[in-house]
Amino acid sequence: MKNQFIERFLETLQSQISSSHSLKEKLVALVVGAVVFLLVVPVALAVLAGALTSWIPIPWPGLLETSVAFLGFWGGLFFLGWAILTRFLAGREDAAPLAPYSRLITTGPYQWTRSPIELGLLLYYLGMVTYSANLAAGLLACLLATGVIFWYQRNYEENEMEERFGEAYRQYCEKTPPLFPRLW
Repeated sequence: MKNQFIERFLETLQSQISSSHSLKEKLVALVVGAVVFLLVVPVALAVLAGALTSWIPIPWPGLLETSVAFLGFWGGLFFLGWAILTRFLAGREDAAPLAPYSRLITTGPYQWTRSPIELGLLLYYLGMVTYSANLAAGLLACLLATGVIFWYQRNYEENEMEERFGEAYRQYCEKTPPLFPRLW
């Protein structure tokens, strides 16, 4: 029952930003998505992770926290922008991350990870929560968000992509990790 509700909810979101909508509607969807994923989610993560880590006093060096916050924030925004731009230019797609893909994109950041938008969000959340709370909260927020992303990928995204792109997607999965790029 829960999965059916979630599937219908995701289908509704995707249909709302499909290519049959006007440019104004697509921009509204993009702005709403940006507000939710770049403001509401990190604030919620900061509050939750900050509350959970407030009883664990870890004396992180200030320079370490500042560096993680800075690199996470700007690295996340860079990766998000690169992924959205690549998606738009490679497929002439809607830039909205929830819009369905019309073709398999394997260039730009998509050659390093199958989910560069989600990776950008994780880095952004790490930076934002570390800046607003502390490093322990930032790491916990990143861990929580990673769990949600992996759950979504396994239960929805991968099945849909495999149905849509078949063997090409399976080959892409064999050589490209789901979220974190290989460093070797």
